[in-house]
Amino acid sequence: MSRWHPTLQYMPSSVNKRQRARLARAISDFWAGGSGPTHGEVTDVLDTFDANVETGSKRDRVSAAIKLADREDLIPLVEELLGLLRHDGAFDQSNPYAADKAKRQQLVESLNPYGITLLEDGETETDSWWFVDASTLPDAAAVRDHVRRLSLALNENDSALLLGSSKELLESTAKIVLARVDETPPAQYPALVTRALQVLMLHPKSTPEQREDVMVPVRKILGGVVQIAMEINELRGERGTGHGRTDAPVRLTTRHGRLAAGAALLVATLMFDTLDDESAPWCQETETSNRV
Repeated sequence: MSRWHPTLQYMPSSVNKRQRARLARAISDFWAGGSGPTHGEVTDVLDTFDANVETGSKRDRVSAAIKLADREDLIPLVEELLGLLRHDGAFDQSNPYAADKAKRQQLVESLNPYGITLLEDGETETDSWWFVDASTLPDAAAVRDHVRRLSLALNENDSALLLGSSKELLESTAKIVLARVDETPPAQYPALVTRALQVLMLHPKSTPEQREDVMVPVRKILGGVVQIAMEINELRGERGTGHGRTDAPVRLTTRHGRLAAGAALLVATLMFDTLDDESAPWCQETETSNRV
């Protein structure tokens, strides 16, 4: 079963097995010692996502299902399991069998990298702009801050902040790429982003042996990625934050601000996905160079 979920559309492979295991442990602990909703209720949910593990304790079945779930099914599966727990009274503080504070806190922390906030009553809020688990990346705090600013700007319809944060997100992403290969980042934004794309072999003007993909349509798409990154910088210069203006910039419409922010997320996600892909050509060439 495949379901679209906004958070996971922007979540690269850096949300790794370690994070998935932590999430599985935090949720399955609510079934420890036979507690929690029944085997039958668990089975009904797991069957919905073709993730049923038929043997073992309830705790083991829930844990295994979360670890094995398809990427696009993970968050909907988690939300259904949390729904079972809510119905069972796990988050009702008047219930003597409700989860203790430590167990709830562990669950809160394990959901954070997926953009999910657990509320007091066990309901959840999902932030579709939290698209990357930055904890495993260099300068993670900077990436996290830019994404939070994007979310804030979106909620407040602040197109100038959307543009400023979009440009800063791409700047930080490019610097992270170059830090991975021990290169000093260029001072100017266009050269910085261009060099990061070249390192990842995503730049359409790379020589044939350095291209990510030799297919013409893919090269054209990658050319669009480069153009998006450059135009976001231009638009930010005209209508975004960050220049100490004497007059307020002319605001974009909300839909144009969302367009720019979504485009920046697209480029950043592509770069992070490629950075974390051990089978990507750039990674293979780097390993070969290091052996030589």
